[in-house]
Amino acid sequence: NEKFYDVLTKRKILCSITHGVIIGPRVYIDEETKKAIKKNGYDQESNNSIIKDVNYNRNIIELVKKCMTQYGRKKILIFANSVEHATQLSLIIKFNFKRKFNINSAVVTGTTRPGQRRKIIQDFKDGSINVLVNFGVLTTGFDVPAIDTVIISRLVLSNSLMTQMIGRGQRGTASRGS
Repeated sequence: NEKFYDVLTKRKILCSITHGVIIGPRVYIDEETKKAIKKNGYDQESNNSIIKDVNYNRNIIELVKKCMTQYGRKKILIFANSVEHATQLSLIIKFNFKRKFNINSAVVTGTTRPGQRRKIIQDFKDGSINVLVNFGVLTTGFDVPAIDTVIISRLVLSNSLMTQMIGRGQRGTASRGS
C-alpha cells in the first residue's frame, strides 16, 4: 500500500521535500487569542518580539544564503509574520547578500500597489529577483512553478492555509515545477 504522497512524487507530480524547523520566539496562545489572531493578525507586542528576535531572523537569512550558495536553489519564497517582518527580512537579505552572493530580494504585501506587485512577481519569475518575501498575499492563487524553496516564518493556525503555502514550492517536473 503506497501512500498517496509517494505515488505523486514517483510520478513527479510533486517534488520531494526536506522539512526543517527554525526555532523562534515563543508566543503562547489560548483559544480566545487564536480567534483574535485569525480575525486581526498578531497583536503588536507579539509581532515586535518576532521582529526583534535577532537570532531567529539571522537563522532565516542564513538559511536563505545556504539554500542559494550550497544547495543551488534558484527561487525562494518566504512567508513572513507581518508587513514589518517581510520588509525587514527583504532588506537584510539585500544588504548582506546582493553584492557578495548575487542574491536579490523583494517584498510583496497587501499594501503593495497592484502594478508594482505584478512587476515584482514578474521579476521573480524571470530570475532577476531570487528571494520573494511576502505577508498575506501569496498564499493562494499564486503560480510560479519554479519555486524550489519555501520558508514559512510566521504563525499558521489553519491546516488548509499551511497546505497552500507549502504547495507553492512543491510542484514536481511533471507539473512544470523544479
